[in-house]
Amino acid sequence: MKKNVAFLLSVLIIGSMLVSCGDKTQELTYADLTVEQNKTKMQDDGLATMEKLNGMTDLSGVYAINDLNNLMNSTSAFNAPYAQAVTKFIAPIVGMSKNVNSLTSLRAGGFVIFGLVDALQENGGVYTYVPATQSFTRAANTTEITFIYPIGNSTTNNGKLSVKNIVVSASTIHDNAELIKSVDVTLTKNTSSLFNLELRATYDAEETPTSMSTAMTFVEGYEFTQSSTRSNGEVSWSMAYTLNNENLLSAHFNTLGNFTNDALNNTGSLEKDDWIDQVVDNANASVQLGNMKVTGVVDFNKLKAAHDKAFPDGESDSKADADQLSGMYNHYVTLIVLYAKEGTAIAKSNFYTKESSNGYSNYQTYQNVEYTSYSSSLQFVFKDGSAMDESFFEQGFDDLYIAFDDIVVAFQTNYGS
Repeated sequence: MKKNVAFLLSVLIIGSMLVSCGDKTQELTYADLTVEQNKTKMQDDGLATMEKLNGMTDLSGVYAINDLNNLMNSTSAFNAPYAQAVTKFIAPIVGMSKNVNSLTSLRAGGFVIFGLVDALQENGGVYTYVPATQSFTRAANTTEITFIYPIGNSTTNNGKLSVKNIVVSASTIHDNAELIKSVDVTLTKNTSSLFNLELRATYDAEETPTSMSTAMTFVEGYEFTQSSTRSNGEVSWSMAYTLNNENLLSAHFNTLGNFTNDALNNTGSLEKDDWIDQVVDNANASVQLGNMKVTGVVDFNKLKAAHDKAFPDGESDSKADADQLSGMYNHYVTLIVLYAKEGTAIAKSNFYTKESSNGYSNYQTYQNVEYTSYSSSLQFVFKDGSAMDESFFEQGFDDLYIAFDDIVVAFQTNYGS
């Protein structure tokens, strides 16, 4: 069962492919399109999304933050004794030109950090760039870190990056540690907002996060949000990239189970099978790119119970076992690909028995031995019964692949990453 549990966990964690479909026996409403028409629509919808995503390669806020990054990397401009402490704190922000999501590194360790209060006491303040000396001067302030500096080719300080509303509480568990509860970051050019970031977090009495959220907005209309919540019986996570409130990329994950501190503190020693028994009951999630969405649900507990009953000694690579496994997966796992705006299905998951030819060399007889093995594999089935597997995307999506490559090149060219 372990290799199959690992497969299903990979679908959840890597693919993020699973929102509850409600009644799994409910009949689907399929798009009234042939397979080739679906392929054309999928590419057209994808190209429309790529066009909107392309604007992310030309964000004024990222350029302005990159300007600050260049100044901070100049030893002549930022060589004061407090530079190392301030740079360490501000680095995830000024490094955003390499990855517009790098701000999430501020959340590493569940917003648990060390020495922030002391750093603010000793190094907090307003740092103003002096063009004549190509250096920063500091006005002490224990509640914020602010940079006033030139953006672009300006010869005067027209940019301002401020990190404020820094709320922390001292940890009672980790020595010298603090729990970040809120941080606000704003970036302006000539008083006009270019970029805003909000971080929020709450904790229980044992300092385990119960909620965490990040909201990042750019003047061009892009917004990146991420949030997670935890209770003793449920964990959820959501993220979304939008442009003027229109979905570009979003994902959601929700699972029921035992998420008490006692259970979480014990997970490090658990095998994947024990996770199913002791922590996770069932999981559902979704991922959406533009108008394309994949939804589904996995009933882990019932799947594992059925598997353990059918294969108390583990399954083999025989056709009979693979057939039985596919039947179990089809009963307890449902995935659907659909058009989000129209609410119509494109294809539904189907686990089937896959035949593979294998071989090995017998070093005693010096002969090659060939044999056939069977395994359960996943495909998506259209309304007409034809299947979509890896080969489906090998033809008919050339324009979409080119558009994606162009975006990657634009990121590298414009942001120098």
